[in-house]
Amino acid sequence: MREVASSNRALGDQPLTLVAGAARFPHAALILSLAIACNTILTAGLPTRTRYGAEAGRIAASIAEGNGFSSPFAQLATGPSAWIPPAYPYLLAGIFRIFGVFSLASYWAAIGFNIIVHAVCCVLLYKVAGRVFGRLVGCCSAYALATFPLLFYPLVLLHFIPANAVVGARGLFILPNNIWYNYLTELVILVLILYTLDSPHWSIYGIAWGAGMLTNPGLLVLAPAFGAHVLTQRQRKSRQYLGLAVCVAGLCTLPWLTRNYLVFHRLIPIRDNFGVQLKVGNQPGEKGLWKHEVFPDSSLSELNRLAELGEAEYDAEARKEALQIIHAHPSEFVGNTIRRVGYWWFGIPVPSERLGNLRFLKNLPLSAFSALAFYGVVCAWRSRNRGAFLFVVVLLFYPMVYYVTHTYSLGYMYPIHPEMLALAAFALVGEKAATSPLMLTTGLPGQTPT
Repeated sequence: MREVASSNRALGDQPLTLVAGAARFPHAALILSLAIACNTILTAGLPTRTRYGAEAGRIAASIAEGNGFSSPFAQLATGPSAWIPPAYPYLLAGIFRIFGVFSLASYWAAIGFNIIVHAVCCVLLYKVAGRVFGRLVGCCSAYALATFPLLFYPLVLLHFIPANAVVGARGLFILPNNIWYNYLTELVILVLILYTLDSPHWSIYGIAWGAGMLTNPGLLVLAPAFGAHVLTQRQRKSRQYLGLAVCVAGLCTLPWLTRNYLVFHRLIPIRDNFGVQLKVGNQPGEKGLWKHEVFPDSSLSELNRLAELGEAEYDAEARKEALQIIHAHPSEFVGNTIRRVGYWWFGIPVPSERLGNLRFLKNLPLSAFSALAFYGVVCAWRSRNRGAFLFVVVLLFYPMVYYVTHTYSLGYMYPIHPEMLALAAFALVGEKAATSPLMLTTGLPGQTPT
């Protein structure tokens, strides 16, 4: 009888945890299923592509054909490359090895991967946003992320939302047949937020950052703020924890850095095309927009020059040219940077014969979405929600590299849509209805610790 009573007491210590876990599971399963179903239905109605992935697809094809990580451009083989980070091209190359290079089977396998990653992101958003802002916000933001593509694509067909046929960007979402690393970057950001909140073993945290940098080195801009959050949350040995995590992240990227040094005979931190992006986005008179005439994939003369100089040297020359332009026109650079901030959050100017002077209405959905997200930032600041700091950091810092280069595609914004949706949902739901478990356990003013 004592054993039974002891067992009952042990179970009685955790009923709320068990009930909460049981309550969350149906939502997570439904969100996962809904995200898969919506993107699958949308994919079925989209045209099939025989060539896809732009630079990522071409490099993946080169790897699968035994030519190594090289030749990101279709018109000409340009030799070894570090044009984009390696994680996604190698993953896509694995698909090509199994199903064939640019075969129909590879196309559907790549889309299937995108759909699964997107669905996992929806569940992670439910978990992370629910913990930071409360379950209602977690539900609203996750269901929105799951259904956005199917809900808003009819507005694209009706020309109410601007479409970018090159990269599949649709302002509020990207199509599942966008064979690029947007979905993977979206996943990495959510995992980093989750691990920064939970602080797992330092090796796991370091591997997450290492994998993130090999997926999209632009995520490194988030590291100082995320590290500061870890330092404030972990009371004991926080510096040692972060130091070991940094070492593991460095070890994860070391093989790629070594490969780049041996191939290009210079230190290249993950990728080598920043100079080119800076140049194409800062041409005089372009008002902060991307000029494709000076980009290798659009200009045969530039491509031939790249092949002659080699990729790393070509990027170094492009960086020099870009800095010369910026130094010669500093006020124009400042003005263009301000324009690009507007382009990022409210949309790139789009022509419209039907709407004429009212063509700005095409960017209204994106503008409203951005405005709601930033109102959510204000609400999070008012509530003194420490966990929301990570969501706010993503909004403030992730776009910085695009502000100084270019915002050619609305798809560039897609990886931070989960964080924007969480903040927008927090703004709509209201602070009182969105009381967060994280707030209850951090001893914030006005809250009673549980």
